[in-house]
Amino acid sequence: MGRIAIVLATASLGVLVGAVSLHVARDEPAYSFAAASAAGAVALLVAGWALIGVGLASRFRRFGLIAAAAGIAWFLLEWNNPGIGSPLAFTVGLVFYAACPALVGHAVLAYPSGRLRSHLERAVVGVAYAGSMVVLGLLPALFFDPQAQEGCSACPRNILLMADRAGAVDELNRVGVVLGLAWSVALAALAARRARSAVPAGGAVYM
Repeated sequence: MGRIAIVLATASLGVLVGAVSLHVARDEPAYSFAAASAAGAVALLVAGWALIGVGLASRFRRFGLIAAAAGIAWFLLEWNNPGIGSPLAFTVGLVFYAACPALVGHAVLAYPSGRLRSHLERAVVGVAYAGSMVVLGLLPALFFDPQAQEGCSACPRNILLMADRAGAVDELNRVGVVLGLAWSVALAALAARRARSAVPAGGAVYM
């Protein structure tokens, strides 16, 4: 019964977060990834709900928890948008808008057991989380004032703001992008190596 309750709660949360994100995208399309197009809305919802569905289908083994978290994080891409209204939700969007790729990479490497197999995999996944959630997320949020730096008078308050430092935000974003390219390539290489090791000797796969 406990696992069923978790599945239902996660499914409900996924539907709610997806619906809120779509509403935000439609309310302020100029600040949105999905914008106002039907194709953008479909891409937004299908990608997030598919990841959550993978988590639900796995019956919430460790891999499934990572996949479901990636689906929730995908929707947070829309939350650093003035249409979100809430200062708390806006700040969550600032910190976690880039978290989904790191979670997806972790899920790919952790499939199916949920565990990473080597120190190298753990190191690359750790760098991915640090780059996406700290260098691109938390640290810039400490110095980002949307009203002063982007003239966004409609934006909710950034509750993590410590000081208005546009230069620091720009520099952290540059470092985060470079770091993101590095860990993305490393994750792809590790995933390719994992896929090659799963192919039987001789390269044939028999049904």
